[in-house]
Amino acid sequence: MFTINRLNHAVLWVRNAGATRDFYRDVLGFNAVKSMSEQAHFMRAGGSDNHHDLGLFGIGAGAPAPSRGERVGLYHLA
Repeated sequence: MFTINRLNHAVLWVRNAGATRDFYRDVLGFNAVKSMSEQAHFMRAGGSDNHHDLGLFGIGAGAPAPSRGERVGLYHLA
């Protein structure tokens, strides 16, 4: 048995990284930490002391629905 003390960050594969970044910023109040082109964004939630709480990686408008491999959805939690 174990207890989760803290979630460091989540990384998502998304179809449009810029639009998803805007949603997390404008609707949920996240702040942009770093962008690496328009296809990769790292964001921090308000009040967090993590370097980033969310990573967004754009993989294109035609990306398949969630499944294993490089598809839209959760990549990892750390």
